[in-house]
Amino acid sequence: MTSPGTFADEKSRGSRRGAGSRRHLRWTPLYLVPLVVLAWVVYLCVMIADEPVDGAGSPRELATEATAAVANGDADGFSRLIDYPSSESGDFASEYLDALHSAAGGTPVEIRDLDDSTAEVRAGGERYRLHIAQNDDGRWQLSFAPPVASGF
Repeated sequence: MTSPGTFADEKSRGSRRGAGSRRHLRWTPLYLVPLVVLAWVVYLCVMIADEPVDGAGSPRELATEATAAVANGDADGFSRLIDYPSSESGDFASEYLDALHSAAGGTPVEIRDLDDSTAEVRAGGERYRLHIAQNDDGRWQLSFAPPVASGF
């Protein structure tokens, strides 16, 4: 038989252990918050670094990539290759591809680089030229604005 004092001592020791383990469990999520924030920042950095760059490395690459995007109906890929305000380039590219395919009438659409400043678009029996320009990053893009002549 145990004395009342001994039982009380065991009970208090047990309650201390319980309180300590509860306190430990309560603080554990606070240690996880910085780890979650760090993982989120790393994820964002990887996503930004992995994002495709606008334009192509050369006029020939531009023509090849643009022809592939048009053939596949890839409006997102085509929007990266055009010199157009980025907030509206997706919608414009989608509408442009629809117009090209309807003008082609089922025949393949081809984009060729003629020189470092002009590309030729062939859709069905129609041919027209687009200006090729370098963006601020030195990458080549199709421009829908006419080239500005110097010397005026």
